[in-house]
Amino acid sequence: MPADSESSSPESTLPPPLTPLPADHWDTVFGPEPELARPGRFFGGMFQDFLGGRELAWRLFLRNIKAQYRQTFLGWFWAFAPIIVTTATFVFLQRRNILNFDEGPVPYPVYLFAGMILWQTFYEAVLAPIRQVTQAKNMLAKIHFPREALILAGFYETLFNAGLRLLLWVPAALYLRHDPFAIGWLFFPGFFALIGLGIGIGVLLVPLAALYQDVEKGLPVLLNLGLFLTPVLYPMGDEPARLFFLLNPATAILDTARSGLLGVAPALPLAAAVWTLVVIGALAAGWILFRLGLPHIISRMPAS
Repeated sequence: MPADSESSSPESTLPPPLTPLPADHWDTVFGPEPELARPGRFFGGMFQDFLGGRELAWRLFLRNIKAQYRQTFLGWFWAFAPIIVTTATFVFLQRRNILNFDEGPVPYPVYLFAGMILWQTFYEAVLAPIRQVTQAKNMLAKIHFPREALILAGFYETLFNAGLRLLLWVPAALYLRHDPFAIGWLFFPGFFALIGLGIGIGVLLVPLAALYQDVEKGLPVLLNLGLFLTPVLYPMGDEPARLFFLLNPATAILDTARSGLLGVAPALPLAAAVWTLVVIGALAAGWILFRLGLPHIISRMPAS
């Protein structure tokens, strides 16, 4: 039986010859030299991975969006539910004189609805980087890929959901007898600065959240509390409340974006410009911390 003899021969049982693996396959090795000792190489690698991760980020975004609404009966409604429920609740309380707010240049329901659209966007922007890294823990431990793709995917997802809510703004504003197309140019820098502020906070918290699940579970509680510490549900009052709100970075940026959406003059343009510069610095610091800290966290992740 020649076939059996060939299959049982010593030569046929030898493993195939070993081939060298690419450098990207190997785990990260931490040496005594700090990564920032060569800043040109470090920052060059950051931008290289940012550009190289765009396609993967898009694929992750599409996967997450499909998974987010695949097993829900009401589907896209859940993107609007927090805004609709909160707006309806506070408008009811205001009209029943349980809560008394001074109306500004636009009616209170319009002011509240616009603020809730922007606050929900900020809320998701903060959580987006943390959720992306948490969901990709197994992939991070096993596969080498540009880690910036996770942050980009979170940005795409936040932008997509915000776009859905802005589509809802048109019929809602018409129902509330407000011109939905009276949008000023300040809306766009304020809107993207608000997303940048949320992403920056989230990226700064990623190393801690990747090690401790308490961060991801407790952060929504703090953000819901922040809704009452930011003039979203009600206008800013006089001193000292106004001074307190100025210390909140989301206040001036959200006010600028909302004023642009409503087509009115912003109340805090100078503070918004200052906080926007802070946002840019926070994004840069968060990116560097993310780049430096994530490899150490990945080395402590169990490869399940």
